[in-house]
Amino acid sequence: MHDLYEPLREELSAHSLFRSLRAIWAWMQQLQFGQDFPADVEVPEHICRVLRSPTRGVYEWELALLAKELIVLAPENGRVDLRSWERFSSTLNKLKGLDNGISGRYESLFRQHIFIEMYRIAHQQFWWQRTLRLDSEVTRYLKIFGAPALDSILQQRLGFSAHVLFTIGLSVSGHFLTEFELSAPLTFDLYGVTSEQIALFFTRYCKPLSEMRVLCREAESFDENFIYAFNPLLRFPLVWYAAGGQIRILAPVPRYLIRRFTEGVYYDILGAPGFDAAFGEAYQAYVGNVLTAVNRGHSLAITAEREYVVGKDKKRSVDWIVSDSTGDLFVECKTKRLRLDAKIALSDQAPLRSELTKLAEFAVQIYKTLIDALAGRYPHWAPSDKPLYPIIVTLEEWFVFGHELDGEIDARVRSEFRSHGIDVRLLDQYPLTICSVGEFERLMALVAMKGAHTVMTEKVTPKRKLWLLHSALLDAFPEDFPNTRVNLFPEALGSITGEAP
Repeated sequence: MHDLYEPLREELSAHSLFRSLRAIWAWMQQLQFGQDFPADVEVPEHICRVLRSPTRGVYEWELALLAKELIVLAPENGRVDLRSWERFSSTLNKLKGLDNGISGRYESLFRQHIFIEMYRIAHQQFWWQRTLRLDSEVTRYLKIFGAPALDSILQQRLGFSAHVLFTIGLSVSGHFLTEFELSAPLTFDLYGVTSEQIALFFTRYCKPLSEMRVLCREAESFDENFIYAFNPLLRFPLVWYAAGGQIRILAPVPRYLIRRFTEGVYYDILGAPGFDAAFGEAYQAYVGNVLTAVNRGHSLAITAEREYVVGKDKKRSVDWIVSDSTGDLFVECKTKRLRLDAKIALSDQAPLRSELTKLAEFAVQIYKTLIDALAGRYPHWAPSDKPLYPIIVTLEEWFVFGHELDGEIDARVRSEFRSHGIDVRLLDQYPLTICSVGEFERLMALVAMKGAHTVMTEKVTPKRKLWLLHSALLDAFPEDFPNTRVNLFPEALGSITGEAP
């Protein structure tokens, strides 16, 4: 598809890299945070009027891809740049034309796998459509990585604690939320943070422009995956270059920087000795903290995991049991993250099928322990006539929705049930919910408000069973669900910002 790529390549090869990246940054800041455009970035009035509209025509995932392509193609001093509306709209239209051209070139492949294409779109776009909340997303990972065992691994691998990492990360992000560039020498003066630790942060998350050009070029995928291919700015959101004898650092996509020192830290410490156990325990403890935080009215009984014995076998119960007068929730916490190739593959779906099999294995696990619980084998919970709802809470969003993916998971689960001699009717009697921890936080706030059965019966009803949890709850509780967006742990960010909760 190099012929389809040529118009965009020719367009970007004439653009000035830094001035164009500054325009990308300005658009990102407006769309993500509502900041005004700089005076030198031209935006027609009729475009400004629709920027809050879903049909605005300019989207963050396109801008992030343009930033990557600029790094690959644009010279440092081109004759035009994206601050001009004429150049910006022309370039964006060529990118959209490339996207449409790919769809035409691979039309039969896209038609054959239309539901998988929807899944790829979800991973590409939904993350951008969720409003960034520092008091939830940043706090979540600060508390998880700040758990003592995991914090120790962080210090060994990165050279600083979670608290120091997030202090630096928030301060640097704060700069790039209002300024396009940062000039060396660095002047950050942060309480409890050394200049060596600040330098180490930039060493780890910043790359020289020459290296970024190579990384972005190597990440290109000239096939049906072009639009979805990995963007190296996710790994190195900061780029430096020299100008006028001075080192300058820029962050073309500031939200990538925030993502990097929060959920992205996982990849920095993955594989370290003791990581798996420490990460699993920290995540499970965080879910327990969420349950305690939402239970302000003490309407929920929260029971932690316990060991129990069946015959000569020692087993572990479900991670958390949440009960009220209307029902019980069996909550299992899973840190498994979805592989990149599973998110973007279209022609080769083996990686996705492999990941769905693991999700099915998680489901079988929770139903096996559910059977033991219903048989009275749990020492800390007794069966009753209240409805029971099993929930798998993943650390990141898997975007499992719709007939295609849910059908595949259901088929795998039923096959595993039959091979283990488990009654498949349990799946209908106790319907499973799979959600991310971000959605779980709001689910449990709603459960504390409305009751377990009231909320869960609306989620698992046939109308919403295949919906993402966020969509299902917003549809079922349009007045109450918006009120679940609250800061559960105000003291966590306060420990960095110095603001009292």
